[in-house]
Amino acid sequence: MSLSLSEKPAPKKAETQAIEEKQNNSGSSAIPKIIRDTLACFRSVQLAITLLALLAVATLAGVFLPQEGLVDIAQIKRDFGPNYRMMKAMGLFNVYSSYWFITLEVLFFFNLLFGSFKWLRPAALAATQKSFCTARQISAAKERIQVESSQSVEATAAQVIGLLKSARYQVHEAAKSPDGERLLYATKGNWSRFGPAVAHTGILLLLIASVYGVFTGFK
Repeated sequence: MSLSLSEKPAPKKAETQAIEEKQNNSGSSAIPKIIRDTLACFRSVQLAITLLALLAVATLAGVFLPQEGLVDIAQIKRDFGPNYRMMKAMGLFNVYSSYWFITLEVLFFFNLLFGSFKWLRPAALAATQKSFCTARQISAAKERIQVESSQSVEATAAQVIGLLKSARYQVHEAAKSPDGERLLYATKGNWSRFGPAVAHTGILLLLIASVYGVFTGFK
């Protein structure tokens, strides 16, 4: 939320210059197209849903089918008879250590890793940047509130700052403009944007520990 206080009413214009044009064109030409296409594939939400569904089905297979190390091999052979060798070759009796389950985990790891990097920078900028808007820019915005006050700019600003702080906003103030405007910027809950990053970090650590345990653990 940005607020501008001025002694004179701000002039209204139907059209103003676009803001933040440069942010959309930063750094895209520095990465080769093949790498960009590969990363875009790994960042796909559809791929993430597909991998999650396959991991869920594989986990159910590991729950309902007897697993070596928990059930005696001789008993598994008796229960499945001639199908034992085929199912063992498919890794169904050792699901969580099978090559295809590890492959699914590795693919999901990179999908989540690259997908997280995609929105991590915008979230960090949104949480840390302060975008002060002038009265001219606010008057051109579609969503705005205009309040007239008989008090001075200083008194009105002090009252507004008090109201915002009482609502637990963090209020920042820019240096006065040459036109005498008092520019305020209020924000609340910006750091909550990093909540998904914490959750994704936990999932990434879980995947790393799972694959690490397969190659270094013992039964």
